Amino acid sequence: MDFDEQTDSFRFELDNLCDRYLKEFDINVFTEVGALEEKKMEILKILRNIDSKKIELIGEDIEFEVDEDFFNE
Repeated sequence: MDFDEQTDSFRFELDNLCDRYLKEFDINVFTEVGALEEKKMEILKILRNIDSKKIELIGEDIEFEVDEDFFNE
């Protein structure tokens, strides 16, 4: 699966999960949106922590050169 297919798969599974919880549980769309927003904030916090640790370990002014074929599959 390429990146786009993986993204689509994730989105479809998320849609199915949201639909299932609306049908099977006593929650509403606002509760789902709040839970998704909480998860988004949790993930962003983790990413910020990773970025902060990278800066602590290697500094801010490090530059990397990428090989020409780096992005080729």
